[in-house]
Amino acid sequence: MKRTVLVIACVLSFVLAGSPRLPRTSADQRGTRSANHNSTGAASQSSSRNLQRNREQYLFNVFEVIVSTLESKLQRIENLDKAVEHLMRRVEALDSRVNDNIDKTDAVITKLRTLDLKLFNAYPIISAEAATRIAESKSGSSEDTPFIRVIHHDQNDQTPETLGEKLVSLDQKVSDIDHKLVSLKNQIDNNFLQSDDINAEASEKKPVSMSVIEITKAMSNEVMNHMTVEIENLKQATGSMDRKLQFHMNLMSDNLGAVYSMISDVHNVIVEKNYENNRHNRRNLTTTEAPTKNNKIDRLTEQMYPILVVSEKMDQVWNVVMGTKSSVDDLLPKSDELLTQTQRQERAINEIHADLKSKTNKIIENLEGVESRLRKQEDDVATLAQRPIPAELLLDPTIDRLVEYDPSR
Repeated sequence: MKRTVLVIACVLSFVLAGSPRLPRTSADQRGTRSANHNSTGAASQSSSRNLQRNREQYLFNVFEVIVSTLESKLQRIENLDKAVEHLMRRVEALDSRVNDNIDKTDAVITKLRTLDLKLFNAYPIISAEAATRIAESKSGSSEDTPFIRVIHHDQNDQTPETLGEKLVSLDQKVSDIDHKLVSLKNQIDNNFLQSDDINAEASEKKPVSMSVIEITKAMSNEVMNHMTVEIENLKQATGSMDRKLQFHMNLMSDNLGAVYSMISDVHNVIVEKNYENNRHNRRNLTTTEAPTKNNKIDRLTEQMYPILVVSEKMDQVWNVVMGTKSSVDDLLPKSDELLTQTQRQERAINEIHADLKSKTNKIIENLEGVESRLRKQEDDVATLAQRPIPAELLLDPTIDRLVEYDPSR
């Protein structure tokens, strides 16, 4: 608001100082009034005053409009700023939720790995530091703490069926936990939690007023002995729990050290530090940016890029081959139909050929019979020609036909 007031004041000063139509200062007004009084009468003064008032009213209206528009624009800017802040808060909340989910998933993965190690290893692998710590703890508290033995179960005793059942049960439990986590995440994202989970109950307090004598009378020796025994048992249980927790803490610290070493090895394998830049920075002794780290995975991706190009080309070739295969699959039924049709035509041709062969054989046989008959007839004619012709036949008018017969035929 201070900025708006300053801007309005500057605008008013600029307009009042620079515009010739605006009212002048008191000295100018006095000079003009004296001149006008000397030159014109009362009528001209009243008309000039009315004109000045109208101009001032018009200017005030214009300034009010300008101020209102500036205030509305500034209000919009403030609203936009608030909206941006709200969005930033929501983004930060989402980022925190994502980080929480990542932490939860990492915790679940570590638990699953520990379960795998417990299932497939008979006893946990203890490093030399852990063994020395355990030996020191045992030597320091040898009088009070009992000796802890690790019972080794032979892997041959457990059948694969029992291992499979255990793995199935563990898988079911992990899936149930996953479903519960997903449901809780959805409830948190939707800002909806079941009210049945929270049971509000009033606390009850009953004052008991008893004197020391009454308390001693109420508690007999048996009750006191029983209480002492229970307290001693509780002390022993807490001591054993403390020792077990110490043992597990040592194991966890060793496991965390091993995990840290593995992570550092993986980091050293993946990331390469630029030692030349470090030497150069040490020689110059100037405040420069941190040395860039060369990522081996990026280098591997650069080397794998031509293989990816080849794989894309192979995919294109595969698409072409699949297209040809589809076209061949479409042509297969047509080729089968053509094959069956050609087979039918071949059978028909074979049948026609067999029929023609049989008919030609019959024709040949008939021709042979006709030839034999003709030969026989020629022989008969020759024999008849050699015989003497009787007179009766010569007188017969059919003898002319015999004369016309040509024996050369």
